Formats: sequence, structure tokens, C-alpha cells
Amino acid sequence: VGYGNVEKRYYQLVKLLERFYRKKRIEGIEEIRMDYHEGRILVARSEP
Repeated sequence: VGYGNVEKRYYQLVKLLERFYRKKRIEGIEEIRMDYHEGRILVARSEP
């Protein structure tokens, strides 16, 4: 999740996961980096 402002980052993670589940795009996600870049979230996927 990274350092600093952990409450905000967890909130963003929950919202991101809700969106992926709602759009049925959760499958194949290998990594979610909340500390990738200021204001950015990196989602790494594996392609079948």
C-alpha cells in the first residue's frame, strides 16, 4: 500500500476492487501497486 495516507489508499483500493468486480475484470490481476507514482495506481495483469 505504500507509506503515508494509508486510510485514503485503502479507500481507493476498495473502490478500485469494487469497479473490477462490477465490470467482471478481476480475473488475471496479479498485482496492484498503490505506491507506484504519486496519484497513480498500477494494476498488473496476466494475459491467458
